[in-house]
Amino acid sequence: MPGGGWSLLVNDNGPARSGNSIDAAFRREIARVLPDHPLIELPKDHPVFSCYFQFPDGIPQIHRHDEEQPPRLFGIYVRGRLAVLYDWNSDIGNGWEDPQVHKDPEEKRQEALRMGTNLLMYALLQ
Repeated sequence: MPGGGWSLLVNDNGPARSGNSIDAAFRREIARVLPDHPLIELPKDHPVFSCYFQFPDGIPQIHRHDEEQPPRLFGIYVRGRLAVLYDWNSDIGNGWEDPQVHKDPEEKRQEALRMGTNLLMYALLQ
């Protein structure tokens, strides 16, 4: 990532809770890989939420894993560039899959595709 890469992790198991080792493992390992670059929550006014489509409430909830926790998008900046994105409890990737897999409404699928467009546009244009 210091050389210009970009990475997106979609936590398909929801937020940190009993049995969710993905969240703990990602946080531990990314801290080892990029020790001088903290993982921060991106605020709702971050340009990634408005660079193409408008998401004034931040990352949309596509597939709910934890009713009590809102979806969040975290990031890591490397040399002033957003190099890592971590989707937490939004499960945006489910909206990119075949609609028959999760049976989410078409509205959710379109919302996921629009947010994905923003993620790619931001990564390419920053």
